[in-house]
Amino acid sequence: MTRQRVLVVEDDASVRGLVQVVLEDEGFEVHEAADGRRGLELAQRLDPAVVVLDVMMPGLGGPEVIARLRREDRSLPFAILVLTGAPEIVQSLRDEFGTAAVMEKPFDITELADRVRALADSAAPEPSP
Repeated sequence: MTRQRVLVVEDDASVRGLVQVVLEDEGFEVHEAADGRRGLELAQRLDPAVVVLDVMMPGLGGPEVIARLRREDRSLPFAILVLTGAPEIVQSLRDEFGTAAVMEKPFDITELADRVRALADSAAPEPSP
């Protein structure tokens, strides 16, 4: 069985590393990007099941990454879990992406793993009979 691929786009190395370890322990194949530009490249190339995406990053932030991906493909072929440390924008993010697709930092690692698993499972194609 192939492992589901997750891309973590986060500029904070300690958060990125934590997410990677948690998701690898859950059996995911994890790829990382330290900025939005690299994350955009990898998302287009890797075909991940889920992209865990920080909102505020220097240069190309999370919302711009999503906007550019949507220009390429109106129906994104993967799920996005948005992470933010800015409580003032949480509600607007939830309005746009849905409650299950937004997590506020600091986050519970068990909840992170559960949400990524649920998003990956919902993005997975149905097996052929």
